[in-house]
Amino acid sequence: MTGTRESTHFFRRGVGIGSEEQLFTADCMISSRTLSSVISLNSVKTTGTIIDKSNRKLGVATRVQVFTDFPNLTVKVVCELICEPRSADPPACGRKQQKKENERRKKLTLGSWNVRTLLDNSTKRPERQTALVALELGRYNIDICCLQETRFSGQGQICEKGYTFYWSGRDPNVRREAGVAFAISNNIAKDLVSLPQAISDRLIKLRLPLSQDRYMTIICCYAPTMSHTDESKEIFYEALRASVRKIPHEDKLMVLGDLNARVGSDIATWPCILGNHGRGACNSNGELLLSFCAENQMAVTNTYFQMPDKWYYSWQHPRSKRFHLLDYVLTRQRDICDITSTRVMRGADCSTDHFLVRTICKLHIKPMRRKTKPKLPKKANVRSLIDNLETRAKFQEALTVKLDALRLPKEATINEQWQSLSKATQEVMGEQLSPPLRRNADWFDENNEPIQALLHERTVARDEMLRTGLRSKSRKFKECKSNVQRSLRQMRDEWWNKKAEAVQELAESGNSQAFFTALKEVYGPRHSIASPLLNSSGTTLLTDKDDIKIRWQEHLTDPLALHQMSWITL
Repeated sequence: MTGTRESTHFFRRGVGIGSEEQLFTADCMISSRTLSSVISLNSVKTTGTIIDKSNRKLGVATRVQVFTDFPNLTVKVVCELICEPRSADPPACGRKQQKKENERRKKLTLGSWNVRTLLDNSTKRPERQTALVALELGRYNIDICCLQETRFSGQGQICEKGYTFYWSGRDPNVRREAGVAFAISNNIAKDLVSLPQAISDRLIKLRLPLSQDRYMTIICCYAPTMSHTDESKEIFYEALRASVRKIPHEDKLMVLGDLNARVGSDIATWPCILGNHGRGACNSNGELLLSFCAENQMAVTNTYFQMPDKWYYSWQHPRSKRFHLLDYVLTRQRDICDITSTRVMRGADCSTDHFLVRTICKLHIKPMRRKTKPKLPKKANVRSLIDNLETRAKFQEALTVKLDALRLPKEATINEQWQSLSKATQEVMGEQLSPPLRRNADWFDENNEPIQALLHERTVARDEMLRTGLRSKSRKFKECKSNVQRSLRQMRDEWWNKKAEAVQELAESGNSQAFFTALKEVYGPRHSIASPLLNSSGTTLLTDKDDIKIRWQEHLTDPLALHQMSWITL
């Protein structure tokens, strides 16, 4: 071959951008169809244009030397690249710009997790179980998680750092079993239009507004196990069917939870319900679940994605040590394209034998429109000026330097002088003082760093146990669990003893203001009882926040209507 041949090469590595000549080496796999062209290019000096995967020109290659490895069908190209400056991409407009904005928006991430219990009085689990669950959900960026076997009584909500828990359970006078809950990210919980609606101790649902004037209903459920009677199973599925029938047909529907069933892989009998990647055999509870899906045209998303077994099964039998899939994510068959992934996250741990199931949806929650308010200055921890003498001295020195640098004209008004003083003080506060501590921070928040270290050690031990399956790793994991439980209780006792001594000293000194401030600080996370109301006629349950406010307004403006106020007994 003679002359110069123009060719285009795709480099998988070794391509850089610069203004000088650079030497690059790249390996490319080829097929048998291009073998003849490789032979003709072998040991031939040529030039070519180097482009990236987006077909953008990077530069011109000179003195290209091609070497081939025929047994492995590999081509090695050594060349000198004269780089050219990359031109900026033209601004996207119209539909392309809208598509890019949608891609940048965060996808909705849902989860389902059987936590076995959220109570703190269990001797087999560490303290502050809700805070530990919130930390694990935050690690995996879960927006809304459906929790099962919470064992909380009645209905209520509790706010932790990062998540708010809404639960539904049995009556306090009855043995605490089952129980379901939503763990909702605080960024979403603060904009909820309506509160989660409790149906029973095994069912709770939530309706969310989506973008483009759409809505999605999420149902969290916990089905009876194989040991329960057939009557209890029928009662559960009848309540689930009734809840689904009340949902508008236009809504997106997601059913997540521990359904205690094995659906198997018989795609010929259950087409469009099961995917191509189901595993195992079906049992009696699985037939009930598949029948429910067939009645409501729903699909089991766990079976639609190809993945290894460790990302498929969500529970290990305690005696046989075999893995099974018991936790499911169901959606309408027409909306299966909205689900991009459903898999098990084995790294999440909260002292339960179930794995966290995570699903990612191509859906976006409608942002709340807020009224624009004037930007307020950031708060600072002014308490440190009283407690820390070194911080106070630095603050005074910095403020003095800042005030000395102010040069106001003599004719400046009082308002101008005050604005200058306020601005200077705020700037010094932002530089010298840290952000304020969390209000009502308890022992768990104040010991965040050592707790994180303990949890990391436990997570590493658990990952090694799951990866190797050795008894030595299992013993090490049990030791880490015991250490976490023992350390958390020790931190709690030390924190309470220290707070009790401080409050007692304030009471003896007669400092009533500091005494009541210290009392407020010893409270843990904010715990409140959800208050859904019935309307004035007592026929409709009010879960919308605006409707609840209007009902309260009606009651307060008409004191004689107190006997007509209908409450739900919690």
